[in-house]
Amino acid sequence: MIEKIYNQKYKDIISNIDYYVEKFLLDGVLFFHDLELDKFQEWNLMCLLGDKVGFKPNSSFGSNPILPYSSLINEDHKNTFERYDRHILDNEIFIEWHLENLHKDTPQVAALWNMIKVTCPKDYGKTGFINMANLYSDLSIDLKNFLDNFEIELTFDTDPSGTLMLTNSKNEFKKMLAVKNHPYTNKKVLRIPLYKDEYNFAKDIEQNKINEIQSIIELAISEDSKYSNWIMWEKNDVVIVDLFVMAHAVKGGFYLGERIFSRIWAYEDNVDIVL
Repeated sequence: MIEKIYNQKYKDIISNIDYYVEKFLLDGVLFFHDLELDKFQEWNLMCLLGDKVGFKPNSSFGSNPILPYSSLINEDHKNTFERYDRHILDNEIFIEWHLENLHKDTPQVAALWNMIKVTCPKDYGKTGFINMANLYSDLSIDLKNFLDNFEIELTFDTDPSGTLMLTNSKNEFKKMLAVKNHPYTNKKVLRIPLYKDEYNFAKDIEQNKINEIQSIIELAISEDSKYSNWIMWEKNDVVIVDLFVMAHAVKGGFYLGERIFSRIWAYEDNVDIVL
């Protein structure tokens, strides 16, 4: 269960930042009720976390939001709406389970999401999380030993800008390790897509191993899974999420313009992002 943190404001978090850094690294998600941050507070909070955790942006970037870390736009999921030819209901998956941008060489490792507008019912547009370190931890020793040294081959399409396209016809491939160490906690994290049509194993393996891995993931994303935790949003709620470890999804029910959040990305400190 993801704990919703009440009765905290920006100054309270800043004055108790070490506690929240420890909680962030332990739980993978910080979920604040009615935090009411402006864009400068969003940015400076993420920069302070960057100092403490080790990602960027950090305080060396100054006090004003800058690209590509801050989107400087408000996310309404317009691109996702355009992929559908019907309304997605509140009990259906609107954005499928995923680890953020696995196909990229420099995927985001954390994000701040500030829900600045919610006019749909409270239980619409829920966000779900799965801790992929916990999922790995529960695997059998045999399966851990197998996955620790194994590569998967991502299959995906991108548009000319490099944006991931979720289509059935895949035209690009990328090899990567199935398990990686978390850059800040050193925990082992299962870093593979959560749908079997989005990856292959990079070399021949026994079918029973493939079946076991896929069964575990299918169980994790099932409706009554012990691994998935869903949160309901209210206006001014803020989530700070560890994207290296937390897979996530969004349910439907809402219409375009009813659920809007601002966003700040974070990247590993050794990643050279061109500004």
